[in-house]
Amino acid sequence: YFEPSTEELEQGLKLPTPAHKAIARLVKSGYIKVIITTNFDRLLEKALNEIGIEPVVIRHPDDIDGAMPIVHSDFTLIKINGDYLDSRFLNTQDELSTYNIKLHEYLLRIVNEFGILSCGWSARWDTGFINILRQCQNYRYYSYWTYYDKCEKELSEIAKFRKGETVSIV
Repeated sequence: YFEPSTEELEQGLKLPTPAHKAIARLVKSGYIKVIITTNFDRLLEKALNEIGIEPVVIRHPDDIDGAMPIVHSDFTLIKINGDYLDSRFLNTQDELSTYNIKLHEYLLRIVNEFGILSCGWSARWDTGFINILRQCQNYRYYSYWTYYDKCEKELSEIAKFRKGETVSIV
């Protein structure tokens, strides 16, 4: 499902999109230090590898203890719902309603210490992460919440709560 067949490769399917590649370039230029993603595919990692970036990747709460601290890492990718090659990935509504306490505290620290640029996230399904965002006590850094076509009510609410701004992707 995630890895392209030879035919799909020839058609350019299941490969990093221009958006993945643009994000990778922003990382390489030093504009982005941390990405939190709900996706469990590897398209972003592929885009980063294509331009010579080997990210520190957190795929499971157990990875937090062994990871280089964010302040010392050039770039950290946090896959809060896991990775498709690891059977511990999260996918059901119940699984997405709360996170392991270690991951919860790690994410809360990040959303308190960094600004947020949300790209294409609806804020409808990952209630555990929404709850973390609502626990944030620091609004020192601005946040932008992008959407395509229609801004979901949930995204608008979290943007307002975070004192951020919603931005349409055209």
